[in-house]
Amino acid sequence: MKPSIYLLISLISVNLVIAASPTKNPKTVADLGIEMINVGDPKNPEDPSNHYGAVAETFQISKYDTTAAQYCVFLNKVAKHSDPYQLYDERMNSDENVASIVRTGDATTGYTYSVKSPETAQLPIVYLTWFSSARYCNWINNSVIAGHLLEGSEDASTTEKGAYDFTVPVKVVTSKYTDFLNNMASTESSINPSDSLHKKLFEDEKSLHDIINCTKGDNGKYVYSIKQSNTSADIPDHVELSWTSAARFSNWKYNVETTKNSHHYSKEELTERGLFTIADGIKDNTGDADVVPTDYAKVTPGAKYFLPTENQWYKAAYFARKHYGPGFSSDYYKYPTSMDLAPVNQLEGTQMVAKTSAFSWLTDDPNDALTTEKVDKGNSANYYIDDMVVDKKFTTGDKKPHLTPVGYFSKTTSPYGVFDMAGNVSQWISGTAGHYVTFSYDEDGKITKSDLAKIDNNGQPLLVDGVTADKTIIDAGGHTMKKDAQDHILLQWQYAGVTRPIRGGGWGNEGQCPTGNDQFAKVTIMVIDGSVKRDYIGFRIAAPALATIKDEQMGSSQKALESTTGPKQWW
Repeated sequence: MKPSIYLLISLISVNLVIAASPTKNPKTVADLGIEMINVGDPKNPEDPSNHYGAVAETFQISKYDTTAAQYCVFLNKVAKHSDPYQLYDERMNSDENVASIVRTGDATTGYTYSVKSPETAQLPIVYLTWFSSARYCNWINNSVIAGHLLEGSEDASTTEKGAYDFTVPVKVVTSKYTDFLNNMASTESSINPSDSLHKKLFEDEKSLHDIINCTKGDNGKYVYSIKQSNTSADIPDHVELSWTSAARFSNWKYNVETTKNSHHYSKEELTERGLFTIADGIKDNTGDADVVPTDYAKVTPGAKYFLPTENQWYKAAYFARKHYGPGFSSDYYKYPTSMDLAPVNQLEGTQMVAKTSAFSWLTDDPNDALTTEKVDKGNSANYYIDDMVVDKKFTTGDKKPHLTPVGYFSKTTSPYGVFDMAGNVSQWISGTAGHYVTFSYDEDGKITKSDLAKIDNNGQPLLVDGVTADKTIIDAGGHTMKKDAQDHILLQWQYAGVTRPIRGGGWGNEGQCPTGNDQFAKVTIMVIDGSVKRDYIGFRIAAPALATIKDEQMGSSQKALESTTGPKQWW
């Protein structure tokens, strides 16, 4: 096999053409340079150590993380005239550690997005929320595989429905929302009436007009009241709102009723900041008692492309696949590099090769006619080593960016041939039900061990060793806590609100727990607010098995693969 640098140069040339031609309508994921890997062995057993990994059906997962070049195509289609959901983040250009995409133009003339340099086209894209990743999947479902994407289309037909439905109304208690209107939407903006909360929270919410009265008092202020009918039973308990109005309501409650921090914000900020930053265009709910939860993390039935579920990601990363058949082995590797030994963070060995312009920051001396290229011997990952003995703590040494091109470690894959499931960037995955994380403490109170536990049929934590928690409830730092028989403390994380799971670890040394190669072990899971953007979180996509996707929706490479290997087994 040729060194990975040559393989990636050819991939870059394809993606640069796509990134530089925003008017072209991709008709398949292959047109975007996305290569899908079929993950077979349906009905495989779960990992007995933590009950993850069982998947009933064959499915596909992208071979590489989504790249800057691929994300550029998306931006040039759905964020050309505006960017209401903040799909682009300026740090995609300004953060030298990970920079890959430049935006030029403005909302008046139109935006254009391009890769920062030829070298960065194959870097995984970061600084995007879970919701940005989900909208990318919606875009593929609505536009790419249908082949009808309109230039600059920026509406619900492309990003708000598809794999995930962000148009589902959120229900809020009617009386509480009426109080909210009287507190925050009693006046119009003197500068721009269309920007007033009265318009945003009431006028634009057409579903409210048959339920809530709005009149103007002698002082010129709006007064809101619930419309009275013959019987109180006719008054609905909840009103249906767009997510934005529900989020503004939740911010108001959080700032005024919960934290009593109203003096920190101006009146305008009481609705725009708090649990959600409205300007970021996040779509989710708080789980507040007055807001009926809406599970936006659920994959819509029939979706063609989506973020992998936790079991799908886990299986593709760790399932050892010892043999095929009814008596599957239940073995799972400890690391997603097809090994039980922790990966290293550097290429090893050297060979002299002709200098190329690609990935100059990864070669010893870009000024030499010949340069030394290191070789992946397998079991490698891009991550930071916090060790006084190690000279090169980052995979890239001191050179920036610190990200490596997707597939840079050419001989390191998961058991199914998927690259970079350990290191480089963590990956957003579709949310699941609640989980528990168990923490063991040493005599100094420091965490010494963290294990994953799922919830049993009785709603209690099911630990790795099979011991369930007792009923002891501990209030620690505002969290609801429990203890198991070994006196481990159980902290419950719920994914039903804004929190989302990520897997795979990342390149950096900040904001990740744990750091080093421990973050790649199968027992490690991170749960993070889905509305945040980080320099170490990207995503990859998943899909049903090839047999469920029509021939015209498949790229030529997928068709060739199916014709030579058959639809059931892919190894």
